[in-house]
Amino acid sequence: YLAYQGLADYYIQNSRPQEIVSLLQNKTVYKYLSNTHKRYAYFKTNQYIKYSIVVFERFFNVVDIYGLLGALLILTIWFIYLVKIHKYIIKQLTTVIFVLILGMFFAFLTSLFTDFNRYIFDFYRTHNFFHDFYYCVVGIGLIEEFVKIIPLILVIAFTNKLEEPIDYIVFASISALG
Repeated sequence: YLAYQGLADYYIQNSRPQEIVSLLQNKTVYKYLSNTHKRYAYFKTNQYIKYSIVVFERFFNVVDIYGLLGALLILTIWFIYLVKIHKYIIKQLTTVIFVLILGMFFAFLTSLFTDFNRYIFDFYRTHNFFHDFYYCVVGIGLIEEFVKIIPLILVIAFTNKLEEPIDYIVFASISALG
């Protein structure tokens, strides 16, 4: 277990993603390598379908029933609150639910943008206060806020459902909730 991870770390340090991909072809090794090793290898070798599978795998491997129920409870409470803020939004319930689902789906893009920053721009946390502050604002905050706004932009571009200023606030909040 540790030997495989150590070997994969060595390959990352020496910029040899193809060797990690070769390791990943063995099912036993695949189990032992971390999600970070897999994402690095598939991202750097342009295997975007496998990369996407690994990103989704990461989410589904860490979900437990209590966490899922807690998240659904919080989502439900906020969703009801946001729908009640705007009394006429109930007429657009299908669009609202669509934006919520889009928000959930686009949240996975944060991994792609984060990996792009790390593996293309070599931009990641370094434990230097000022650099890490800049990274947290730009490399984390900007990415997350951009990903949250994409569903709202799609609704604005492809529908004419948003008429009042409150519509923009509620739809943006529901997208972020997703």
